[in-house]
Amino acid sequence: MKEWWKTLLFGSVALIGIWFALPLILTPAARWLIRDDGHVPADVIIALGGSQRCQREHRAMELYQQGIARKIVVSGIPIVWGLHTGEAARQYLVRHGVPDDDIVVLPDAWNTRREAMQFGQLAAEQGWRSAILVTAAYHSRRAAYTFERDVAGITFYASPLPGHLSEWQPERWWTRRNTAWLTIREWLAWGNTLIRGLE
Repeated sequence: MKEWWKTLLFGSVALIGIWFALPLILTPAARWLIRDDGHVPADVIIALGGSQRCQREHRAMELYQQGIARKIVVSGIPIVWGLHTGEAARQYLVRHGVPDDDIVVLPDAWNTRREAMQFGQLAAEQGWRSAILVTAAYHSRRAAYTFERDVAGITFYASPLPGHLSEWQPERWWTRRNTAWLTIREWLAWGNTLIRGLE
């Protein structure tokens, strides 16, 4: 009986220790996903696709209005009834005062690697040498890694969405269903990116 109580006590103490240690391990692991190079002038700003409520496009517009770059690239995919998410992003920017001539749409950007490949071709045509990547904070390091790996001759700067524009926060991410899913999915996506898996 004494051994049973010792095992129970040890197990309870271990579980409590793990619970209090989780923030010391998992929060830094989530923060590692973030890359923020600050506000650095560049030739162009890229608002990567996949944003809810045009948050990435809005952030790109803010940087554009600050004079950090003179062009904005948005990306998207065709959806039902001839609609295109990239064109919707373009219209959003135009409605908020960005001249149409300063916006370029990547038409078939199904994922980050495809965005990088299409942007590389566009950058070569336009003679761009630097670009700011605007994306979700949890996606910022992998996006920058992908673009730097797949696009030669361009300097990339990561500018993730600030906290007030993002639903994802690294602190205690495992306690919220949405942030837990996004964080775990991003780690899995890193594995796919490193082995150059499915596009």
